[in-house]
Amino acid sequence: MNNKPLHTYYLSANSREHAKNEMLKDMWCYVFDQASPNFFLSWQWISAWLNSIDQSLDFIYTSPINISEPLNLANISPEDIYGCAFVHKNSQLDLKHFVFQQPVYLNRTGILADDQMWIEYNDFLVTKLHAQQAQDALSNHILSRTNTSLIMGISQTKLVTDLCKRNEWQYMAVSESHAFQKSLTVEHHDLEKLIAGFSKNTKSQLRRSIKLLKQSDDIEMHLAQTSAQAIDWFHEAGEFHKALWQSTAQGSGFDNKCFVDFHEHLIKQCFENNEVLIAKFTVAEKPVGFIYGFVFNNTFYFYLSALAKSSNAKIKLGLVAHLYLMQALAAKQIHTYDFMGGSARYKESLSDASTAMGFYRITNNKTLFSIDSALRKVKQKMRKQ
Repeated sequence: MNNKPLHTYYLSANSREHAKNEMLKDMWCYVFDQASPNFFLSWQWISAWLNSIDQSLDFIYTSPINISEPLNLANISPEDIYGCAFVHKNSQLDLKHFVFQQPVYLNRTGILADDQMWIEYNDFLVTKLHAQQAQDALSNHILSRTNTSLIMGISQTKLVTDLCKRNEWQYMAVSESHAFQKSLTVEHHDLEKLIAGFSKNTKSQLRRSIKLLKQSDDIEMHLAQTSAQAIDWFHEAGEFHKALWQSTAQGSGFDNKCFVDFHEHLIKQCFENNEVLIAKFTVAEKPVGFIYGFVFNNTFYFYLSALAKSSNAKIKLGLVAHLYLMQALAAKQIHTYDFMGGSARYKESLSDASTAMGFYRITNNKTLFSIDSALRKVKQKMRKQ
């Protein structure tokens, strides 16, 4: 392993200019090929995000080479890059959480409209051979700026705790949850064998729902066959999704142009490589819902569902839809069904493993961290009064 000290550089530009930079793309793709598999750090995902927003971002990268002209990527060999990322420094101090440092967001902006596509398993893109060294160098570069903190999320908790332990930094959880996973085998193509692996209560709910659905017209699942069809179904799913989420504080991403542009771009890039999947569910030929997600490294990443409300509370349409999709994916030798971040009862019911995830604020300033912790305790006491 090369233990030479790393030099870290950054290139500032508009997000869409970054997306058009072919040398940057080549550098990113080279590192991606040397990294642990992560769909959310693929150029397909990242470039779709860059093209759908309109923000100034820093592209940061680290190398053992002391580069004389770091802003000219033409002079840099991709093989000399150990890690990279995009970061955005928010111009406003975030007083909401009593943190008096300017947040620097990893592969995000901190602006809801720009981030509503919700990157998961977020991390620095680093080569497997130099992963920790590159993570440390990139993080140090960010935190060495005056009065800044690093915001990572949605990221694996262990990634953050290990990073902070190595560097003796402090971190605070802004929010935490779990990603739930279900292991699949080829035998799960048999629906009864798949159902048999769930808890007694979940088996009962599934069998009762399927029986009730068959009393009228059984639920049928259809998979999009072309990128054009997938985009049409994505918009069709949006109508279901908006009906469910429009009245909430966060709202539906389908009302956000950045969100819609992002997914149209992603579907166009990924569908032909079988990395995007959208399933439509019908009863009596009438659409009752959709499941949309990504297939990568023999894993299905469940991104969103949009389901009609059943008039019969005993029919768990969502459970049945996920069950049927699991059955189909098992036949395609997909070995993991990943529900990703966000705790929910149905995810727990259909999973057999979980991974701690969250949004985290990282700082190397112990004094400010201590002040923040003290103020947070005061705030909690005031809420209890």
